[in-house]
Amino acid sequence: MIDKQACGLFGGLEAHPTAVLLFFRQPERNTMNFTQISPDLYVSGQIDEDDIADLLRLGIKTVICHRLDGEDERQPVFADLAAKIRAAGIEHTYHQPIASVAAISQDTALLLQHILQESELPALAFCRSGRRSAVVCSLLRNIDD
Repeated sequence: MIDKQACGLFGGLEAHPTAVLLFFRQPERNTMNFTQISPDLYVSGQIDEDDIADLLRLGIKTVICHRLDGEDERQPVFADLAAKIRAAGIEHTYHQPIASVAAISQDTALLLQHILQESELPALAFCRSGRRSAVVCSLLRNIDD
């Protein structure tokens, strides 16, 4: 069983069970919405270098990308984005590509758990829309060894 207390990730999620479904970019303000699904974990859709200031304001210490490079021609290559994130002062960046929601497994969630346990929190996990990140993060709550 995953030790959720040791991870410190899911306090308060029970009060907001639909929170993981509320992520989107607000084009009229050109700012990213980061959905906080626990005290130490946020999810969002694709971020870019313009969002780094928002990450810093939120106190994000770790960024996890769940997108495969090359999914979209407009998408930044994660290594390039990660270099800019680290240059801004967020030292922990991880690329954990997930091809689709159907590809998410217990192993996917266990790898994310390991990343979160070894990293500074709070963390942001993102993909194109935020859906893959939200699903794998929510799966952490339900895993049995």
